Amino acid sequence: MEPCPGIKVSKVRSDAQSAIEDPAEGDIGACICVPSGQYNITCPPGYYCPPEGGQYACTEGFYCPGNTTQATYCCQGHYCSHDTIEMFICPEGHFCPNGVKEAISCPPLSVCEEGATEVRSGGPLLAIIVIFIILYLLYTCLSYKYKSKEERHEEHVREFSRKAELETEAEHDLSVLRSEQEKKEDAVVEVVPQGQPPVDSKEDGEQGLEIVFKDIWFVLPNGRVLMKAVNGIFRRGRSMAVMGPSGAGKSTLFSLVMGKAKRTRGTIEINGKQDELYNYSDLIGFVPQEDVMLRMLTTYDILKFSADYRLPASKTSEERRNAVLEALNFLEIDHVVNSVIGDEKRRGVSGGQRKRVNIGMELVAAPKVLFLDEPTSGLDAVTSFTLAALLRDLARTKGISVAAVIHSPSQATFEMFDDLTLLGAGGQMIYQGPVNAAPEYFSSIGFPVPEDVNPADFYLEVAMGKVEQKNTLKVIMEDGETQVGSETKEVIDGMGADKNEKSFDMDGIGTGRDRTGFDPTELFSLWRTKGEAFRSGSLKKLPDPDMEEKVKGDDQLVDIKPAPGCFELAFQQTKAYWLEVWEEFYNFLTCSDPKKARQTPNGFRIYYWCCKRTYQQLYRDGYWMLGLFMHVGLGLFCSVMGTSFFIGPLPTNVCETAPTQQVQSCTQSLNNPFLGIGTFTSWAVLFAGMVEGINTFGLEQVVFWRHSSHGLPLIPYFAAKVTMDAPRMVLDALFFFWGLTSGYTSMGNDGYLFAFILLNYWVGYSMGYFISVTAEPRNRSLYCVLFSMMWTVVFSGGVVLLTEIDDQYEGLTWIWDISPTRWGVEAFFLNEVSFYEYMVGVVRIYSVYGYNEDNLPKDFGIMFALGWFWQFITFILMKLLNRDQQK
Repeated sequence: MEPCPGIKVSKVRSDAQSAIEDPAEGDIGACICVPSGQYNITCPPGYYCPPEGGQYACTEGFYCPGNTTQATYCCQGHYCSHDTIEMFICPEGHFCPNGVKEAISCPPLSVCEEGATEVRSGGPLLAIIVIFIILYLLYTCLSYKYKSKEERHEEHVREFSRKAELETEAEHDLSVLRSEQEKKEDAVVEVVPQGQPPVDSKEDGEQGLEIVFKDIWFVLPNGRVLMKAVNGIFRRGRSMAVMGPSGAGKSTLFSLVMGKAKRTRGTIEINGKQDELYNYSDLIGFVPQEDVMLRMLTTYDILKFSADYRLPASKTSEERRNAVLEALNFLEIDHVVNSVIGDEKRRGVSGGQRKRVNIGMELVAAPKVLFLDEPTSGLDAVTSFTLAALLRDLARTKGISVAAVIHSPSQATFEMFDDLTLLGAGGQMIYQGPVNAAPEYFSSIGFPVPEDVNPADFYLEVAMGKVEQKNTLKVIMEDGETQVGSETKEVIDGMGADKNEKSFDMDGIGTGRDRTGFDPTELFSLWRTKGEAFRSGSLKKLPDPDMEEKVKGDDQLVDIKPAPGCFELAFQQTKAYWLEVWEEFYNFLTCSDPKKARQTPNGFRIYYWCCKRTYQQLYRDGYWMLGLFMHVGLGLFCSVMGTSFFIGPLPTNVCETAPTQQVQSCTQSLNNPFLGIGTFTSWAVLFAGMVEGINTFGLEQVVFWRHSSHGLPLIPYFAAKVTMDAPRMVLDALFFFWGLTSGYTSMGNDGYLFAFILLNYWVGYSMGYFISVTAEPRNRSLYCVLFSMMWTVVFSGGVVLLTEIDDQYEGLTWIWDISPTRWGVEAFFLNEVSFYEYMVGVVRIYSVYGYNEDNLPKDFGIMFALGWFWQFITFILMKLLNRDQQK
């Protein structure tokens, strides 16, 4: 067979016809010539007459000149007349794939020579360049705007500093008097009455919080006691150092007092009334050990966001800004107001400055109580001393309670704290009181502090039993009564000791030597019996927990109740969870929360601030623009799949006389690249969306937990993150679309093709959200691969046709129904094949794959709904998982 002769610009000779060559002999769709004289027949133009007999009308898309024995598709690079009689070469500016009835105009900015079978377009590339230039100009304008804002921030800082200096000068004399009075108070070794704060702690009409905790127990389900009968007080206007050996329960004490962990037993009194501190969560500041914050933001951005959502709703924007400026000035970090925090890759502020920003996040919220978990860890001695001094000044100037867990501080740092809480192994109290009274107490129980020794280190060694107890005990007298335990008192009385004697020799009692084998657990009973002079109020007399255990028994002591059954526990947790979600949603709509001690801004204002912060995260540095080219490259890879053409099924009449082996050609297309292109493209876009989506919540999960524990509602936060991801989805879809169409010519509607890509990104992002809250960070990318491949390979309708699911997987069809690729591939296929619906028999292809030709709107609608579905699941999991970290 020879190439068809006589094909001109206008038409071909009537004695030539085209045919579809056997794939084994050449390219599918090649134009070949069958002389009309091969069969001794007479057949009019527009019809084909098989040798077996009969005359059949040729349908559009086929070519049937006179005396044609078979209907053949119009050749690629040509188009055939509607009556199928003439074939024309595709004119310049048009392209003609197989089986077209008219030439298709090339899109703008594309090259289509005469006889073109595909489009070579520079339009997508030009569009990419234009959009990138626009984005760059927009980024430049926004950078200039941010630069102006940063200059205003610096000006505000300078103005605030000048104002603070003037106020300092005006109050200089008064400050000197106060300083002298403080020195006198520090020089007197006398217990400060625990009920009286040194300063007035009222601010904005809110009274400072003084916290008394009594008989705090924490027992694990296995019976292990982590905290036992701990009593103490956090006094407003004073700073407290919480110390103890490892495993003493220092951080556990904070969690139990704050309500982050459920106590086994014990009560909390706030300003003299029994209450729970979690009812004042918006008045409490907690600084974690790690500097949990968004490292790509500036110092001002971080403090401003914390002030916005945590300060009372009545505060104006200027008042919130002044709160930030005051914190910057107080913490002495106003010179890094516009510096990013930085991380391992990007240089930012120093470690000490970052620690101060960590404290500033709580300070701007005007807390009444401030807890800090190891704020000096990782800092040098000078920085630790400066930080401790800041905490002391903070407590005194703001009138708040400050308590910090510290490890092995220097002597200078240790002495910056007003009070000391020393815990021992097993979570029991060894000492709590003023730092300057601690040497006298420890000396009274046989542990005098040696000269030239850091008191903090010495107290820790005592707590661990590494210090010998001296054989001379100093006994504190009060009104002639001996303030010691009953056993020691009996020994003293038996020796006839003078009641007014301040100390006496214990030689000859017991072993008659220094107690080198001292048991540190005795420190707990010593504090209970000999520490009364260092306590006041309701904490002066402490019960003996060991005697209570003997009298009441363990179960009654710790109030252990029978554990609820599995179903009862699940019901209780589910009920509590949905009540919490409903309350948050209701408060979001009504713009109020009656349970809060402080009425903070409503959900709509918080939504705006979250959007603003997310915008700063995503779009400030400009690196996101480089990521767009990765989506262009991904689209280019997918376009390689579109190099072959669609060729539909043979006419029905041909199949009536065809051999059995060729009957399949009447119900299926002879060449169908759309299914493969649609499946591969759907997977690529879905996977790309997942990879982008895992960073939305995954990179700041711990930061969200911190903000959530201080009252940041999930609804506005979640909505803001998704809202600010929407422009990214659109841009990703646009750049992928341009990359795809630069090498692949879509036969369908370009708008539908873009909608297909955009909705796949929408679902991909949503699935990425789900993966980010359920998988460990190191495994999230691998989960994206597995998740996308599962939906694409197994549940897309390609491996197992939709028509076969009911028979092979009865009862599991719902899995295919929630597969985005099942609906995405159908949408792509319908859009592309719809161009060829003028061909008789093309519609039959839909039923082969289980598709419905009217399903295109349904496909898009279900894909959109699936995106919401995965976001809803993510929202539920963010509320349900890691609840302890959000308290």
